[in-house]
Parts: sequence; structure tokens; C-alpha cells
Amino acid sequence: MTRFRYSCVSVCLLGLLGFFGCGQNSGSVDSKRAQLFPNPPGEDTTPAKPLNADSDLIAAGTSIEVETLETVDSETTPSGGFIPVLVIADVKGRDGKVAIPQNTSGVLIVRTASRKEGNSDLDVALYQLTIGDKSYLISNGGVNLATLRFQEEASKGAAHRSVHLGKRTPLKFVVSQSFQFKR
Repeated sequence: MTRFRYSCVSVCLLGLLGFFGCGQNSGSVDSKRAQLFPNPPGEDTTPAKPLNADSDLIAAGTSIEVETLETVDSETTPSGGFIPVLVIADVKGRDGKVAIPQNTSGVLIVRTASRKEGNSDLDVALYQLTIGDKSYLISNGGVNLATLRFQEEASKGAAHRSVHLGKRTPLKFVVSQSFQFKR
């Protein structure tokens, strides 16, 4: 009976670790999770191998799906702020090979976050991705290539006071023009 109890506890802890994403490191470390689930003594703490891609050309119209790793709110997140994200699905290049692997870490930039005359506005762009051991800007000559804009109208009620994207919110960006990662 005691052995069974320990097994259940181990399975539950492993389930929690999987639920909170404490398995393989994709290049960014969430310090809050690291404090909650420190590595046991003797466990290998070598970072996971960087994710590599087989393609480097992204066509216009390609979707890049990410999820936020922090909360974004048009009232509290400043314009120019950076929000960490994680790619949630492989992105294929023009040649059909993986250009951006799932679990690639990245960053959103908040282009504008404002509230005027009862209307809230949040404009974000996919700013940077880290593929392998290199970081790439998702822009062409300073022009962001993957943007999203959200608006809320306060006259619709209290729940519409600001644009609010919670932690783990999935976002789907569509690339506006072709670009190539310089590798």
C-alpha cells in the first residue's frame, strides 16, 4: 500500500510538471516555474538542444500560431513593451519543409496600447523568433511582417473596458510579405 501511495504521488507530480511545461527547455526559461519546480540533485540540467529548421524562406500568407506566456492588457501593458510567446505549431517554408519548429520561443512587441473615448486598442506584432541558437527579427526594413490589432468598445459593457489577452492565449499571425531568414 505504501509503494502504491508513492507511485501515485510520483505520477501526480509528473503530471503537474507536464501540465506546467517543465519538460524540455525550448530556449527560454520561465524563472517562476524554475523556482516552483527546482531540479532534483543529480538531475541533468544541460539545456535542450536548440530547435533547428530545414527551410529558411517564409512565403507571404503563411500563418504563424503562437501563445502568449504573459498577460497583455491595453490598459496596463505599455506601448513598446515586449511579451514572450511560444510557437504552438510547426510552420512550413515555401519548399514544404519546417521553417519554424513548434516550441520555438519568440517575442511580441506592443506597437500601441491605448484607450480613447471609451474605445480600447491593442496592436501587436510578432517581433522576434529564436531558431536554433540565433534570433531573427520578423521585419523587412523596420516594417513588421506579422501584426494583429484588437479593439474593444466600452459601450458594450464592463467586460469590454480594455483589450485583455490572458496568459496562454493563442494568436494566429499571417505574414504580409515573403522573407528569408539569414542563416
